[in-house]
Amino acid sequence: MSVRTAQEWDLGPTPSATKVARDWRTRPDPSAAIWSTEIEPLLKSDTKGVLEAKFVLATLHAKEPCSREQ
Repeated sequence: MSVRTAQEWDLGPTPSATKVARDWRTRPDPSAAIWSTEIEPLLKSDTKGVLEAKFVLATLHAKEPCSREQ
């Protein structure tokens, strides 16, 4: 860090203190169409709290496989 930068930070707020939180999306949500019908019921049915993300993805893939396999 340069002396000038340190002096600026001593006199004013640091860059992290002036950062504004982003409240907009940068791309469309890929799960928006299936969230309430497919994913949310799985999350609500998990009363023990043991549901894992890989299970949710496997369940979704079993219902409708991707056209692009990796």
